[in-house]
Amino acid sequence: MGESFWGFWMLGGMSGGGMGFLFDAARRDEGRQKLRGILSETKRQLETAVPFAMEPVVYRFAINERGSHASLLRGEDSLMPPQYYALQVPPLVRTE
Repeated sequence: MGESFWGFWMLGGMSGGGMGFLFDAARRDEGRQKLRGILSETKRQLETAVPFAMEPVVYRFAINERGSHASLLRGEDSLMPPQYYALQVPPLVRTE
């Protein structure tokens, strides 16, 4: 991937963590496919020597530039979908 590979970091946690790989967005899908192949092949080569809990999984994450945000909705725009009320209202009506 050359210059299109931007970096790597280790992610840790109680359940074992993982790895993060950064690719140029223009070649992101290509990088995901190559990475999936490399990880699966490495697992196959090492699985008789090292226990693996699962097949490697490649997720696609994106950075949310806005962070957490909210909008104040008014009038009919503030209503939930009708299915929500169909599920929530009957138990409320039965409550004393």
